[in-house]
Amino acid sequence: MKKVIIAVFAASAVFIACKKDKKTTPSTPKPIDSVITDSNYTASRYEALTTDKWRLSEVYMNDTSGQEVVEYYSGMKACEKDNFFMFNKDATITSDEGASKCDPSVAQVTTGGSWSLNSDTTQFTLKETTILPIKGDIKAKVVRLDKNNFKISKDTTIVYGTITIKGTIYSAFVKVK
Repeated sequence: MKKVIIAVFAASAVFIACKKDKKTTPSTPKPIDSVITDSNYTASRYEALTTDKWRLSEVYMNDTSGQEVVEYYSGMKACEKDNFFMFNKDATITSDEGASKCDPSVAQVTTGGSWSLNSDTTQFTLKETTILPIKGDIKAKVVRLDKNNFKISKDTTIVYGTITIKGTIYSAFVKVK
């Protein structure tokens, strides 16, 4: 199974060596409410997350000053970008390889591992999964969760040889209709 979403929580050493000059201002998160009300749409954040499919739309890391140091998503292959994920109501995660598969021997659909939101929906937790090569629990801050967008962040320190980068990794998903 492709291990695309590992970038949510760790940056590849290949990308760490290339620091971008572009300064990115972190977006201001929307307030976290337990209920989303938007035009004709009212649902809990849990319902929004467990309805439909989600596709990764960006992955990047900013250092502690807000400077973007790693932009992972643009370097992904098209066969990785068309994958989608479902955060199932039974707290499992399902991954679908999408229309194009990078490796034909990989199953089209795989379910495994678990996820959770804390009671005020400000923290997202991934637990060991057969889809993601992550050991132990990973806790991320919910930056945005509404009917069409899900964005999480995780403060981290990455050491690559003599280089140490402290910052925040952001991963965003958009709803696939």
